[in-house]
Parts: sequence; C-alpha cells; structure tokens
Amino acid sequence: MKTKIIRTFLAIHITIFFVLVGCKEVTVSEDFKKISSYIGAQKIKYYTRNDGLTEGVSYHVELPYATKEVLEFYDKKLAKEGYKPYIEEYYKYADRVWRTFIDGTEKGEPYVAQLLASWIDSAGIKRANLVLRYYWYADHRKSTVTLGPNDDMHVDFQIMPFMKLPPPQRPQQQR
Repeated sequence: MKTKIIRTFLAIHITIFFVLVGCKEVTVSEDFKKISSYIGAQKIKYYTRNDGLTEGVSYHVELPYATKEVLEFYDKKLAKEGYKPYIEEYYKYADRVWRTFIDGTEKGEPYVAQLLASWIDSAGIKRANLVLRYYWYADHRKSTVTLGPNDDMHVDFQIMPFMKLPPPQRPQQQR
C-alpha cells in the first residue's frame, strides 16, 4: 500500500515536471493575437521564428472537409488590417483551392488535403500565410482510397517579413 502511494506521488510529480519543462511561454504581440485564431480553436500553440520576426499560431478547429470558413475569416480580418491577397505567379494554380497528396514525410504516410493562402500588407513589408490541412490515414495498398468525412481541420497561420517565394524546382532527369 505504501509503495503504491509513493509510485502515485512520483508519477504525479514527474508528469508535472515534464509538463512545466516542455511548456515554454511564447510571447506574441497583442495585434497578432487579435487576428490569429478562428472561433472554436482548440489546442492553440503560439510560436515565433527568426528572432521574433515571424509570429505564428497553430490549432485545430472542428469543421467539415472542404469548408473555406477559416479562409473567409482571415480574408475579413486581414482586410481590416490593410492586407490584400497575394500569390506568386508560378504558384497561382494552388492558391486558395483544396489539393490532395500523400505526405511521405509523416509516419503512416497520410493522405492530406491542403489549402494555401497568402496576403501582403499595404506597405509591402509583411506577408501573412495560411495553411489548412486535413489528414486521412488509409491503406495505400488498396487500388482506390476514399477520403471519408473528416472534421479535424489543422490550421497554421503566420505573419512574417515580406519575401517572395522562389519558384518550384523541377526534378533533375536521370541519365
């Protein structure tokens, strides 16, 4: 009995230790927080990159695949802040449309439906990027895979200094 109490006590303290060590407070600006998350966002994680020049947030929201509600939310919020939609000419085929692919970099190689959107501020010095994703884990050995209902949208939104994205690289031909 005494051993069980000690194990429980240690388990609780070890868990608290790992939670506290793993959770580092990330400070983002109040302006960013005002426009960063869709209503009903869950598992919200703010982040910064490039010494704080890039502010971002990732979260999940419960919306059915292939809604554009979150995109419309950011269109309205960013328009009020003076941003307008922006995309490089060579990426216009993938702008604001759902595209699907197999993500070979993720464990289980999920099927992914992804929507990308970008905006530029009126001064041309900041760029906002939005990535919406849904994941399906399926048996790739089947000849046809049906992407069933899914309401777990993964959202990543960031504001960074403006930079033009480089054009896509063509794979080199084997000789």
